[in-house]
Amino acid sequence: MNKGTLILVSTGLCLMLPVLGDETRRCGVPETQDLAKDYSELLRFMPQVVEALKVSDPQNSDLVLKTYKAALEARTEAEIDSVLQALMTSRIFEAKERQDKVTANLQALLALLTRPELSGDQPGRLQDLERQKQALEALKRREQDIQQRSRRLRPDEQLTKGDTRQERKELQEEQDSLQSDTEKTAENLEKGDKPSSKASEKTTSAAKSMGKASSSMSKGDSAQAEKEEQEAIDELQVAIDDIQKQLDQANQEKKQQALFQLAEELKKALDGQRQVHAVTAELDRAVKPYGRPEQLKLAKARTDERSLAAGLGSVIQKLDQEDADIFSWALKQCQQDMGRIAARLDQSKTDAFTQQIESDVENSLTQLIEAMREEAQKPRPQPHGAQQPDLITLGPPGRSPLVPPAAQLRFLRTLQARVYERTRDTDAVRLARPEGYETLTPEDRERVDRLALEQGRIAEITLEWANR
Repeated sequence: MNKGTLILVSTGLCLMLPVLGDETRRCGVPETQDLAKDYSELLRFMPQVVEALKVSDPQNSDLVLKTYKAALEARTEAEIDSVLQALMTSRIFEAKERQDKVTANLQALLALLTRPELSGDQPGRLQDLERQKQALEALKRREQDIQQRSRRLRPDEQLTKGDTRQERKELQEEQDSLQSDTEKTAENLEKGDKPSSKASEKTTSAAKSMGKASSSMSKGDSAQAEKEEQEAIDELQVAIDDIQKQLDQANQEKKQQALFQLAEELKKALDGQRQVHAVTAELDRAVKPYGRPEQLKLAKARTDERSLAAGLGSVIQKLDQEDADIFSWALKQCQQDMGRIAARLDQSKTDAFTQQIESDVENSLTQLIEAMREEAQKPRPQPHGAQQPDLITLGPPGRSPLVPPAAQLRFLRTLQARVYERTRDTDAVRLARPEGYETLTPEDRERVDRLALEQGRIAEITLEWANR
């Protein structure tokens, strides 16, 4: 549970508002009952969001708690119930007035939940952190250059050679200029949207160390100047590490939000697939040949199936962009299976084998959703430079993948386990038949051929990864 859940709550409110808009104020009792149920479900999520943010974002957890209390105090849920009662008793004018009040309450809640500090999606946040890091690294490089040039000045030459004294004077001027730039950087760090107290503090300390180094240079004390220069370098490195830690956390939050959003897209596909499956099962039980109502249901089911397959394209594209090869591959298999389902429905085949393919797609989507949500809910990364426990490092270097290779391999193992279980179950059914009937039936052959196809797919992607 993290900010992804908060996004879902806000999205839910966005979807509820149009129900109370001008175009739908004529909605009846069933629609209002659904709205009351949805709102109750959203409120149920709020305490979980507060508890999660107490750990990940204590400052903003208080704001969410206030939002939750405001929702209760506004008695929006009771107002929706009042709208329902008014509609049931044909008090249309009263229902409209109460709908206006509910709309205002929902809009107020949505405004609170979508505040920038809660959404975790401030424009330019990552770019700002990257610029801060680059600025600190540039200051560190300049200080290291001054330190190296200072070391070349031998103590016995400090007061005897004019050119040496001139070089020391130039170094001192550069150190003074660098101190001024470092102070300005510290001020900028303090003024940011989310100021880093540690980075600002260490940068300010580095500027003070630079000032001391400049003073030591003016006195001809090279040893002390070098020590103070090193202190400035070390303090800048601490500031850089702090900014990098913030970058890691911001990237992790971005990854979590992306995974939650992808999981929600797949959840919609899963719900649609279950609806098609339910229609397929219903038609399979219907008397053949189909009448007009059944034919219309069948036509709609195959159209919906093709729409679901097409809808997976955007998720597959996002996964390909993030090098989530196994997740993308699994979705492509779902897409192909959806095409097979639609083709069988074209032929009015609603039999057990068609439903088996539908179940396979549902299982794959469910496992993908669970894998994405599990990955999104994992703790934030360790501080920059700490050893990571995941020893699998496949994927683009220098970039944190949306789905780590280890998570993808675990998902592949889940698919393999599912094929094994179905192979075992198919064989058990065959062996349980009376003597003389153990041979494969045409239905068995279809199932075995499908299992062989799935096993071949898994072997192909496994071999591809093994050869990386």
